[in-house]
Amino acid sequence: MRIKTSNDCKTIIGSIFLLSSASAYANQAEDIETAKNDNVEVIEVRGVASSLKKSLAIKRDSVGVVDSIVAEDVGQLPDDNVAEALQRISGVTINRDNQGRGQTVSVRGLPGSFNVTLLNGRKLATENAGRDFNFDVLSSGLISQVDVLKTAQASTLEGATGATIRIKTRRPLDTEKSYFQFNVENVYKDLSEDHNPKISAYSSYNFDDVWGVSLGAVYSDTSGRNDTFSNRFYIPGTQIFVGTSPEQSENTFMGLGNLPGNNTFSSTEVHTKRTSLNIALEYKPTDSLGLSFDALHSTYDDRSESRSSEFFFEQLTSTSSRDGLPLFSATFADASDYSIDPETNDFDMIRADNSIYRLKNNVNTRDTKTEAYGLNIDYAIGNFLINGDISYSSAEDDNGNDPTSLSGTNSRAITIESNVGTVVYDNTGGGDIAALTIERDLAGSLYGAQRAELGSRSTFDEVKQAFVDVKWQPDLDFINSIDFGAGSIEQTKKSISYGGMRDTFNNGQVDNQVVPGLDIIDLDESSLTGRNLNRFRIPDGIVTPTNIDSLLSQVNGQFPSIPSIDTDALLAFYRSLDADAFDNRLLPNRRGGFNVAEKTNYIYAQANIIGDLLGHDYHLNVGARYVQTEVTSVGTTTPAIGLNVNPDVLNNDGTPFIDVIYGEEQPFSQTNKYNEFLPSLNFQWNLYDDFVTRVSASRAITRPNLGSLSASESVNAGLIENTVNRGNPGLKPFLAEQVDLGFEWYISELSAATIVFYYKDIRNFPESGIQTGIQDIPVGNGNNPTNITSVPFVVRQTVSQPARVDVIKGIEVSYQQKLDNWLPENWEGFGYVLNYTLADGETLSKDADFTPQPISNISDSFNGSIYYDIGHFSARLAYTYRDKFFSSYVNVPTANGRLYDQFSDSQEYLDFSANYDVNENLKLKLAANNLTDEGSRRFLNERFRTRDLVYFGRTYTFGLQYSF
Repeated sequence: MRIKTSNDCKTIIGSIFLLSSASAYANQAEDIETAKNDNVEVIEVRGVASSLKKSLAIKRDSVGVVDSIVAEDVGQLPDDNVAEALQRISGVTINRDNQGRGQTVSVRGLPGSFNVTLLNGRKLATENAGRDFNFDVLSSGLISQVDVLKTAQASTLEGATGATIRIKTRRPLDTEKSYFQFNVENVYKDLSEDHNPKISAYSSYNFDDVWGVSLGAVYSDTSGRNDTFSNRFYIPGTQIFVGTSPEQSENTFMGLGNLPGNNTFSSTEVHTKRTSLNIALEYKPTDSLGLSFDALHSTYDDRSESRSSEFFFEQLTSTSSRDGLPLFSATFADASDYSIDPETNDFDMIRADNSIYRLKNNVNTRDTKTEAYGLNIDYAIGNFLINGDISYSSAEDDNGNDPTSLSGTNSRAITIESNVGTVVYDNTGGGDIAALTIERDLAGSLYGAQRAELGSRSTFDEVKQAFVDVKWQPDLDFINSIDFGAGSIEQTKKSISYGGMRDTFNNGQVDNQVVPGLDIIDLDESSLTGRNLNRFRIPDGIVTPTNIDSLLSQVNGQFPSIPSIDTDALLAFYRSLDADAFDNRLLPNRRGGFNVAEKTNYIYAQANIIGDLLGHDYHLNVGARYVQTEVTSVGTTTPAIGLNVNPDVLNNDGTPFIDVIYGEEQPFSQTNKYNEFLPSLNFQWNLYDDFVTRVSASRAITRPNLGSLSASESVNAGLIENTVNRGNPGLKPFLAEQVDLGFEWYISELSAATIVFYYKDIRNFPESGIQTGIQDIPVGNGNNPTNITSVPFVVRQTVSQPARVDVIKGIEVSYQQKLDNWLPENWEGFGYVLNYTLADGETLSKDADFTPQPISNISDSFNGSIYYDIGHFSARLAYTYRDKFFSSYVNVPTANGRLYDQFSDSQEYLDFSANYDVNENLKLKLAANNLTDEGSRRFLNERFRTRDLVYFGRTYTFGLQYSF
């Protein structure tokens, strides 16, 4: 995060582009002649230069806008992670997981749910609740090539307004000879100081080009860590009073300030095991007949445990209400107990006595399994090439245990509290994170029970697909081929969620009932805004010191320690208080879920026309696709039948805390159908032997997330708003009208300059959280010493907005250059690749009073690499940069109606990799990721107002590869 604007990137690109172009032009004739004499189809893909050469050939020969990543060798993509390899392509950015590894991919600013990911031409199931594909479930070692199709053709599976990402595994008949390869690697994480093993093996056997078999296996066991600071939100317009009177009117009003919401410091340990197995069989008895079978099995088990310490500034405030929204006030005994930054109006120093501090322990597990099987037949008869395919894919996230048992929970959030005396918050130095000084030892303090939240979730996805593609090559000079086909996809996604009552043992009560004889402490040592601080006393030994080395060492400041909570012992203590409440209230119960079945049928036809325009060859691809979609949402929901009201615990607006009473499960079912006609045109015009112009136009769709199509209902009593959240099976698909214009200059096989202009007009954008009604829920027969008989809950749904138009536009510039022709002879082997994307977007509306809004996830980006490849040795230094971007709105419902804009700060990463062939059988490999130890950061409105900051550390990999 050292580059703060994209101007630095533009300067770098412009300087290198001009310098290299001048040199390239001087050597253009020689390079073009060399390119003409080579056959790109027989390139031996080995090494950095060979990989780039093949990728450039794919791009040039494609009729649409396509970028590719090709393996440098067997089992060796340019990066160890598929998503991270894709970020080397212009217009592609990635989102990272809790170890800093690439997980999902965004293309041209559109998130992963707007992409379609295909494995060997087939749709692949994914274990998350949406349509995003998590690339971490696939080992890059099994992949031979990844294509990113940024423009649509009629023959391409619909659903992508971002890009279609085609992943190809290695085929046995792709290579002329058989081979076996074994890899062993040590992956070192410097933040956790863990050494982690990774083992892989690949073999392929080609029997006389008639039949073949290839096998691949990968196993890794990785432990890592990330350190995080977060601040949930800032409370704007907080009234400031100085005085000691319990009557606010008797204290002195000092003005308004923006109070931090909380300060949380966390360290998360992550442990991941991955196993991937792949087999491919091919049989080609004649030139006209080919059969193939593929199978993939992948497991990815991830467990993260986060330990946190938190000071929450809301405890300094009292609330009143105005216009139905809370109005916050903070009272200090003396004016020296706080200070306000006059430029930002933010608190930059706070001294708080009698302070309540929280320790948290969060455990989350992700136990996934992905399987895919496919059978394919190619048959040529006369002028027809027929391809038939049938496949099955499944994915799940499920630990296999009873989700209502303690062992079956895959989400645990435990919070306990202590009075730590005086806490001083100091950000007068203006850093990213304020220093926090605590009077008492956190590990030695007396703690009380605050909250325990146990949950379970299971997600299952299943995809069945069959299609037939036909290519007819008529004996006509101007028609190269006519392609047509039909297919069907059935996808069923099922998600089940379970949750317990998180306040079962809060406030010194069991299930909101006072139980005499239990050990209760009062954490309030004086008078603290009228809060009830009676808590069950946590037994000694459950909280212990933890030595976390170098917590957030990348940031200057003084940060609190994070003691450890023995969660198993704490949960056993809760059960000793009341076993019945523990088993029936705290342990998860069925909350609801969804089962969405989506069936699509399609037909398509397209013509590939070739000819001569103004003396130059062209290729025109024009066609259309007709798609029928039927969505059926079937499942159960657990309705709210009543409420318990606890007047001793107040929400932010001063109203009593509400506990929801759930009834029996109820079934539901709803169906929605729609049809779409999707035309497309791709035009490639070879103005010269080395210069290509492209024009593409298409109408595309992206279907809503399957989770949004659920008819499920969840009732949530929140601290800010009581809501009934409902899915909407009737959501319309996104509709996009998109145009691309590209110019490409192919200087040589390894050198090219390209520029693409793109424009997308996306409609039917669904908007979540739209209020569609009010539902009154009656108060039950439990703890209700108030006169409240019912409570209004706001009904919110995701609703399609036909009047909304999201316009996304941008420019992608790429330049790559092999430097052999303008460096001294002894310096041959050097080259570089540059990609820059200038992106913009805004939300418009047909409504006259609508103010244009920014679109989330849109930003400029740059990536570049310098490589050195002389056959037996290759090395690459790769840099990626992404400018800051708007990510979301953060609603802080105070009386002034404040809404914050949340931004993700600029990010940059520097990676290095090298390979050395000791001999024809043995290779040494070295890689270093995130060399400069960068993190990721979000902020609210202005960069000085940090929302969260996370660091993953560096990763070093050393490996040996033996092949024969």
